[in-house]
Amino acid sequence: MQMAPVPVYQANAPSFDKAIFAAPGLKRQREGRVPSQPRFKKASTKKPVAPSTPLPLDSPDDHTRSGEHEADVGGALLERCDTPSEATSGHAGVEVEIELPETFNVANLLDFDPSTLGETLMIESLPASPSSAAHLVAKLEDIVKRLEVPIEQLVVDCDEIRSAFEPIADALPSDLKRALRPTAHLGFLREDVLAASVCIASRARQPALKKEIAKECAAANQLKAALDDQSVSERLLPTKEKLDAKNIKLNEEIKRLQQELSEVKAAIVANTTDMEKIATEKQPLSTMLKTNLSRIHLLNKSLVVGSNEPDRQIINSADEVRLKALVAVRQFIHNFLSPPSIRIL
Repeated sequence: MQMAPVPVYQANAPSFDKAIFAAPGLKRQREGRVPSQPRFKKASTKKPVAPSTPLPLDSPDDHTRSGEHEADVGGALLERCDTPSEATSGHAGVEVEIELPETFNVANLLDFDPSTLGETLMIESLPASPSSAAHLVAKLEDIVKRLEVPIEQLVVDCDEIRSAFEPIADALPSDLKRALRPTAHLGFLREDVLAASVCIASRARQPALKKEIAKECAAANQLKAALDDQSVSERLLPTKEKLDAKNIKLNEEIKRLQQELSEVKAAIVANTTDMEKIATEKQPLSTMLKTNLSRIHLLNKSLVVGSNEPDRQIINSADEVRLKALVAVRQFIHNFLSPPSIRIL
């Protein structure tokens, strides 16, 4: 048999405490089963309104989605009827008041006694007491304090938020529950957020590192310029060429110019010694250049490439979850502590 919700005017809704602590225990009626006792008691008819204003049976604010007619904790309570026509007949233009029972007796929904089958039915109830409401608010205020810390600290330790949220989750409205549940698991973003923070801090220290690398590169350029300096070799090269030519000529006149050949050979030896000395003097420069290039390579590996924007987006995405939860909790506490407003349907 099709069930249709009967909307309840906000002014006639039970108190917040009763809605919070009694509504989570409500269960959906099973298809085709009629409870042995009525679950709710209808109050007397209030002032009639214009007959042209029908009850908004199809409004998504008055009943739950997808045909699953469940009780809404944060909004108006729903009463079940057999058909939509039955829901509107006799109630058009009137207010309907539903009293929420203090306990929910599952045994009232059964047409038989479970003890006859050797089963014991455990009946749980959740009293609506002011002390429980104060405990709920205290828990939410504690969550607010923990959400006010920076996101870098929150992702390191969000277990306290989870431990404070899970015991009261069933007593919260669905919107507030959806806003708070991700904050209890922000630890999954810990590595990304901390890595992004480290990258930003590293980039803040990079100007000094870049300055040191520029200094080392300038020194390397000076060493390379000294190593590439061929001015001395170019100055000695013409002398060597002249000596080689003269050596060929003296070899042809070796017998006659033996003495002169000896002097030329001595000059060649001296020239060769000078060139070897120059090569020996340049050897430390080559070693220093290799050391300098190794240091430049090591410093270059320390550079963090890229911009801060992707890392800031990661932090901002996680921070948006925190801020959204913070706003939702504050709004919920504000609505709870403020006097109830009367809404006219």
